[in-house]
This record gives sequence, C-alpha cells and structure tokens, in this order.
Amino acid sequence: ILTGMDTYYLGARMSTVLPEEQRNLKVSFVRIEKDAFIGTNAIVHPGVTVGEGAIIGSNSLVLKDVEPWTINVGSPCKVIKKRPKVRFKDI
Repeated sequence: ILTGMDTYYLGARMSTVLPEEQRNLKVSFVRIEKDAFIGTNAIVHPGVTVGEGAIIGSNSLVLKDVEPWTINVGSPCKVIKKRPKVRFKDI
C-alpha cells in the first residue's frame, strides 16, 4: 500500500467523553484489493471491501463494498462509470 500524509489506519473517530453504552463503535477490517486507488480525504467505513482496480474519488464517503473496476465518487460513494481492466506489473 502506498499512502500519503494524513492517513489514519486506526481510530474510532468518536468522542471518548461519551459513556460507553452511547458509543456506536464498529470494529472491522477494510479490504483494499489489488490495483485499487483511494483519493485524498476519502473515508472508508469498517467492513468495506474496495474491489480490484476500483477508484474512489477524493472526499468520498464509502459506506458499502465497491465493485471491481469501477470509478466511484460522492457522499455517499456511488458508481459513476465502469473502467477497463488493466494489468499492472507487480513491484
């Protein structure tokens, strides 16, 4: 995975001042498949899979799985276009 600055891998993004019974915390993995791209400031919720070759636009909010080889943008994130399958060399 190649990332830039301001990348957060962990964090509940919630106030710790709230009593535990009022917190809506979901702990799960995010799966990013091969050749996927996630734009700057995009938020990917727990339990989501970003499919192979998928592109997520900047500032998008990803709440559910993203289909492979699609271009997705928005809040909430939606498919705007399919893209051709491209094979990149592994490095």
